[in-house]
Amino acid sequence: MDIKTKFYFQVLLGSIIIGAVVFLVLRYLMRGPAFIKVLALGLIAITCYLVINDLVKRYKNQ
Repeated sequence: MDIKTKFYFQVLLGSIIIGAVVFLVLRYLMRGPAFIKVLALGLIAITCYLVINDLVKRYKNQ
């Protein structure tokens, strides 16, 4: 597989992961108490950071 195509596939997979986390958090975790809502927003932030950080590291290595 070409390096550019592989990177586009990884970006697509990363965006699907982020979208799934946002969907699950907004659908199920936002119904709870305030403490759970704060943890849910933290989960979104951490997931976005980890996925983007991994993509940047992989792109720099190539």
